[in-house]
Amino acid sequence: MVELLVVVLLALLALLSLLEVRHRRSIAAIKRHYEAALERQRQEYESKIRELSARVEALAAERAQRIFEEWRARELESLKAQYDRLLSEKAEAIRREYEALFERWKQEHEERIRQDAVQRSLAVTLGRVGEELAPLLIFESYGIEPKDLRHIGTPVDYVAFRGLSEGRVDEIVFVEVKTGRSARLSGVEREVKRAVEEGRVRFLVINIKEELERLARRLAQPVFETEES
Repeated sequence: MVELLVVVLLALLALLSLLEVRHRRSIAAIKRHYEAALERQRQEYESKIRELSARVEALAAERAQRIFEEWRARELESLKAQYDRLLSEKAEAIRREYEALFERWKQEHEERIRQDAVQRSLAVTLGRVGEELAPLLIFESYGIEPKDLRHIGTPVDYVAFRGLSEGRVDEIVFVEVKTGRSARLSGVEREVKRAVEEGRVRFLVINIKEELERLARRLAQPVFETEES
């Protein structure tokens, strides 16, 4: 009887040992399964974390770039406003300085400017009056009737045919009118005066018909004549 009990106990112990081994193996398998599942979950979480980190970095960089651009725009606008203000102040200071200098110069030279203006006005007035009064002055000083004067303007102002208004020509006079202080003649005027004084004066009568006939005969001749060999 005791032996039977011992055998039963040993069988129970063997069964318990076998069950323990199977339980341990089952626990180990479950542990490995969950560890693998946990590893996959960890890898997925790490991948998601990396993606989220990359997105956060990109958003942060974009935000930082936008903040920098806004800051730079504000700074540039501020600098431009400061520059415009300084430029305006400098321009105003320069304007006031030059106005003061001009006012001082005007006060120092006002009398001379007034005298110069008067002199120029007198010169212009004298020139205009002189042009109008020249025929009368010529008559008063030289006895040449205004009707005997012919205005040609250049190279001299007038050619006077003394006595022409009475049907004769007593003298031919070349007249140059000067309205300024200087009576100096120009180069061309001096040449005219020299030609008159040296008697280099001619009187030409041109017959248009004869001149045209002479020109026609000249044009009718061959331009190149054959040379005799």
